[in-house]
Amino acid sequence: MHGVVGTGLIFTEHVFKGLKRDMYVRKDRDAAKNKLALTWKAGRDAYLVGPAHDCRVEFHPAAPGTVFAVYISINAMLKDFPAIYGWAEHWTWIDDDPDVVGAPIDWQDRYDEQLWRKE
Repeated sequence: MHGVVGTGLIFTEHVFKGLKRDMYVRKDRDAAKNKLALTWKAGRDAYLVGPAHDCRVEFHPAAPGTVFAVYISINAMLKDFPAIYGWAEHWTWIDDDPDVVGAPIDWQDRYDEQLWRKE
């Protein structure tokens, strides 16, 4: 998470809601509908190098033609845990949409709706 996710979220270019795939979480068969996806054109990637007990972060240019995506789970128990609005659950690199800066390829087929776009 260090190096790309934590420092990159401020550069989000798109926020999507709803993953177009089946997902079952606890008793919720429609869990995918409540997931958020934040994407941006990241300039660098981070690698952990060295032995596990003494590793360090090494930065490299991001692969060309990709965007970075972070998937967020919204806290469904906000009343019980008001300080936690959600959490980053997964992150990955995705091929980019050549016509929409910062968006993944086929974003219309990946997500239910676009909530926000950086202008």
